[in-house]
Amino acid sequence: MSSMPCLAVEHRCTGTNKSTTTVFSVAGNGKEPITGGLDSDELTDKAFCPTPQGWLIVRDRLATVDTYLLDHHSHEKINLPPLAIDQDLLINCSCLLSDAPTAPGCVVLIVEPDAPIIRYHRIGVDDGWTKHEYDLGTQGDEIGGFEKIPMCETVACRGKFYFLSSPTELGVLELSPAAAGPAFSSIAVDGESYNCGETAKAFLVESEEELYMVRLLRSRDFNEANVYKMDFSEQQWRHVRDLGGRAFFVAPLNFGVSCLAGDQYGVQKNCVYSLVKLSDKSFNMFNVEDGATERRDIGEAYVSVEKHGINLQHPILGTQHRMLWMVPTSL
Repeated sequence: MSSMPCLAVEHRCTGTNKSTTTVFSVAGNGKEPITGGLDSDELTDKAFCPTPQGWLIVRDRLATVDTYLLDHHSHEKINLPPLAIDQDLLINCSCLLSDAPTAPGCVVLIVEPDAPIIRYHRIGVDDGWTKHEYDLGTQGDEIGGFEKIPMCETVACRGKFYFLSSPTELGVLELSPAAAGPAFSSIAVDGESYNCGETAKAFLVESEEELYMVRLLRSRDFNEANVYKMDFSEQQWRHVRDLGGRAFFVAPLNFGVSCLAGDQYGVQKNCVYSLVKLSDKSFNMFNVEDGATERRDIGEAYVSVEKHGINLQHPILGTQHRMLWMVPTSL
């Protein structure tokens, strides 16, 4: 399990700082049942958020000064400045790295899900975190009210951060050490390059320094996907049926990542692995080459028991759980 993508189930006991995380391997050809589950002692009572680069941003739920990047597979840690953020907000944020965390000036970016707020830290450059409230305009109407537009489906690619502004616009965020602050811009995109009228859940994925968009189709109960690759020279999304022999993993809260695939990695090539809901005990596999779809369930392996002092069936406090992908840092 150590060098393969994993499906993690985080349990939190509402009203307390207690949490535990169980990790399942998703390796295999899809025919074998998913069995067992390994408790992660490293993530017990921790608030954490995965990055597409495989590292986790971790903060102790009790000691807020204890903040670091964790390679869950090798157990390597990189210390970060104390992160002042609500522990239950962190796990719902988009967390991204502009480069390998050992690269000079690597930017750690945290994007809040519902508010126009980002936090960032440049490793080896900044002393602490910078909190910034951005303004991308407003959305809504007089009946339902207006609100500021948040960054959606954000991804790091080629040292910049991209996000979906609209079907005809791709947002860009640059956090250069030489700049006075965050620099926002946009790229005009051909609105006819895909069917933007079809309702879908969209995710941006960086793969080998190329930018992709995965759209899970609502008309197919989110079991099928269309994948597009950004042609920056023509400023168009181009439909593809080949992921370069790799696999994409997507999940709610704007998570998208590309991984090595093949028998040696336990992952099927040219497939999109998707979590549709945070509370699901299953995931979908969609092959972009032949359109084959398969749903995999961890229900039999998922057992609610008392772990680390957490009664996961407490009648009063209750529990929350979420599903998320954890991938190797060697993608």
